[in-house]
Amino acid sequence: VTYLNYPDEGHGFARPENSLSFMAVAENFLSQCLGGIAQDYGDDFEGSTIEVLHGAEYVPGLSEELEGHGAPSSTGADGNDTSASLQLASRRILFLSFLSSLVRFIQ
Repeated sequence: VTYLNYPDEGHGFARPENSLSFMAVAENFLSQCLGGIAQDYGDDFEGSTIEVLHGAEYVPGLSEELEGHGAPSSTGADGNDTSASLQLASRRILFLSFLSSLVRFIQ
């Protein structure tokens, strides 16, 4: 499961930069699951507060892209360890987990 966290968002996306980065991750995840193609990330993470708390390795190119943009991939925005951030993420962005279940259901 890939857990994404956006510390400045609540139950949805208010910032277009965060929405764009989320859609880019979802697109790459689905392209791998469904055998389709996806665009390169390009500048989709510019201005985004994306944090990948777990499972970046399950989305093609995500780990490399995060390193290139300086986005945290294992710690929260406050520098705490992943376990503390996972509690916050559990009530925020778990959409990729849902998509994974949906893909398995459709297949």
